[in-house]
Amino acid sequence: MAEREGFEPSIRLLAYTRSRRAPSTTRPSLLSNKIRILYNIYMSVKINFQIFLIFLSFFLIALKFFFQELSLGKIWFYLDGNSLVGIQAYAEKISISFKHGIYFFNTILFLLDLNFFVLVGILIILISFLAFIFSY
Repeated sequence: MAEREGFEPSIRLLAYTRSRRAPSTTRPSLLSNKIRILYNIYMSVKINFQIFLIFLSFFLIALKFFFQELSLGKIWFYLDGNSLVGIQAYAEKISISFKHGIYFFNTILFLLDLNFFVLVGILIILISFLAFIFSY
C-alpha cells in the first residue's frame, strides 16, 4: 500500500495556519471556573467596601456643618487636658530650639483646630485609597 501511495496519505488532513490554531482537546477544568467566580466575588466586595468608605467620609465631612465647634483640640481637652498642655509646651520648645520648628508648631495648632469630622473623613478617604493601591 505504501508503494502505490508513496509517503503522503491519500486523505488530506486539515491544515491549521499560524493565525488559526487547532482547537485544544483539553477543556478548562471546573476549578478555574470556581477560581474565576471567587475572584469576581472578591472584586465586587472590595469595590462595594471602597464605595461605602467614600460615602462614609463624605457623610462625616457633611456633619462638620452641624458640629462646627467640635475640633480635635476640644475633644482632647475634654478627655485629658493635662496631656494637651504638655503637647503644647513640647511644640513651643521645639519651635524655639530649631530653625524650622515654627512649622511644626503651626502644624500642631492646625491639626488641633481642625474639625473632628473633617479629619476622620480625610483619614477614611486615605484608607480607601491605600486599600485600592495595595489590593492589586
